[in-house]
Amino acid sequence: LARALISAAERSTGIKCRQVAPNDSNLSGAEAVLDPEAKTIWYSSGVEKELATLYQVHEFAHHWIDGAHASCQSADIDIDLGEERTPTGLEIVESYGPKERRELQANVFAKEFLLPAENLRHWFVDEKLNASDIAIKVGIPLSVVYHQLIYSLLTPQALVPEDAKTVSTSSGQTGLDPS
Repeated sequence: LARALISAAERSTGIKCRQVAPNDSNLSGAEAVLDPEAKTIWYSSGVEKELATLYQVHEFAHHWIDGAHASCQSADIDIDLGEERTPTGLEIVESYGPKERRELQANVFAKEFLLPAENLRHWFVDEKLNASDIAIKVGIPLSVVYHQLIYSLLTPQALVPEDAKTVSTSSGQTGLDPS
């Protein structure tokens, strides 16, 4: 499934994904690089296939979010992070900058692109697939499935039944906005 999504992203953007050796000069020490001028995402052959998939989609996220050149280390592509990072130690002093925000946005985008919450809920709840089966089906790290399960099943948005999200008035108009 993930391979099909990456192929569709390549067709849609004209950007090609190219696997290279970990010490390749196109990576400049990174795990993955979006090179807009070359219309290429370079990614390291030195990581597991499932993680390489996530890295590629993370770089496509940079293309769609800001279109800028991006060079991402493994710490930038943190598969276990949610939408917000809790700063500790020196991070509190150094504060939170634009690069960190871009990386978090790309992480969240990549996870949702590869495993949308609605699909995950369907597979897990309706089809009774376990997390390992879903990870294999999609071709992504198991930890991403766990993270997305938490988000898709336990967040307040996920807990509100579909029929309770809109309230109609006697005139037939919705009395509340969708939020």
